[in-house]
Amino acid sequence: MSNSFAQYERFQKTQITIEDLNDIQFHISRECRWYLLGKLSHDEGIRNPELTRADVFKKLRLVFGLTDSTYRRLMVYRHSIDRLQELVPELMPRIIDGDTRLSIDNAATASRWEADDIREALEKLRDRSVFINTVFSEHPSHRPHNRRQKYNEGKEHRQSIKDTPMFDPEAQISGISCTIPSWVAAIDRAFTATEFSDVSLHARYRFTKELAALKDTAQIVLDMIKECR
Repeated sequence: MSNSFAQYERFQKTQITIEDLNDIQFHISRECRWYLLGKLSHDEGIRNPELTRADVFKKLRLVFGLTDSTYRRLMVYRHSIDRLQELVPELMPRIIDGDTRLSIDNAATASRWEADDIREALEKLRDRSVFINTVFSEHPSHRPHNRRQKYNEGKEHRQSIKDTPMFDPEAQISGISCTIPSWVAAIDRAFTATEFSDVSLHARYRFTKELAALKDTAQIVLDMIKECR
């Protein structure tokens, strides 16, 4: 049993403190650290009910750095991992040790799948030449346009030359939803095929600037979507 998985099992059912994680954080995998930071964000709030969520994040930030939004994402990651533990317990050592290449977002996505779908996806990811997001984009849950297509196929509509085309409020986002996977795949290829220490400072700066702009735009859109719920 690896040290990362042992620490995961140790704190899965018991509370973890800042001191506990600070002692082991450089001796565990990235995924194990993500999980324990998410759990610590929760446990600190339980131990200190007088603290707001923002107060807890500030306390953790003084020790571990990271932003409030990152801590929120790690709390989601912790719940995703707990769900995966229920669905595919035999795969947890690989997930916690980082052998599956599951990102925070992909872990959340996989936690909503059936157990057999999770096993199939992680088996494909054993092949390091396979792009992660290609595997996830192949799952039916990542093709919302398919549901819309089936709905439209069930409707009979005859359009004459005089008909005014109906406004489709989903047209723009449906188009971009089909395009984004190619962006992600391109970024994934650049990440896996590039040794960034060999890249010029100017190129790294430009790449970082564009990624930051993409991230900011995505976050703004996500916030707008949340407000519509």
